[in-house]
Amino acid sequence: MNELEKLWKEVDNCRECRQNGNKLLHILGGGKTNSPEFMFVFINPTHANISSKPQHKGKRSPFLGTKAVWKVFFNAGIFDEDFLKKTQGAWNNETIEFVLKEMENKSVYFTNVVKCTSPHGNLPSPKKVQENLELLKKEIEIIKPKNIIAMGLIPFKALTKENIKLKDYFEKAKKGKIQKFEFQGARVFPCFFPVGRGNPKKAAELLKIIKQKI
Repeated sequence: MNELEKLWKEVDNCRECRQNGNKLLHILGGGKTNSPEFMFVFINPTHANISSKPQHKGKRSPFLGTKAVWKVFFNAGIFDEDFLKKTQGAWNNETIEFVLKEMENKSVYFTNVVKCTSPHGNLPSPKKVQENLELLKKEIEIIKPKNIIAMGLIPFKALTKENIKLKDYFEKAKKGKIQKFEFQGARVFPCFFPVGRGNPKKAAELLKIIKQKI
């Protein structure tokens, strides 16, 4: 058992989920696991992810079975049209394998700060984020990403302890001023959350700028 597998075993051994009777599976990280160019850190998974279902036996990774987020990453120039077409159709185990393989090929890794899957779309409490931060730190130590993109202010603040206004950061980025932060040897950049309460259009635009500048 390698270090990442040990970490996933620790994640799946969540006492809180057992105590609360949460039968949804934890969502682990997915993509390139050895020094990817980009690690994208999201907030927390929900039941919309098909790999969270109790009957799921395959790989688990953020946003499997969903569609909107993959369109954002296509618009940012990270994935091609064939990938977009695949993710906008019906999902099955073949689709999951295809997506994870393409993420590996593009040197991309997805994960969440909180790995416990929620039956609703509520954001995790600050306490929940802090409780899961040590696991995320271990994950980053194992994966060793070159760049970390914090998708939303919750993961950004959790990693950097910095308070910023994404609107101001975005306006400066459009003028070529890309401020970077650091965490465990990796460069950290903030970005808008790509779906739901976030801003898909600005997320794609900011990701494209960051990708071009680094």
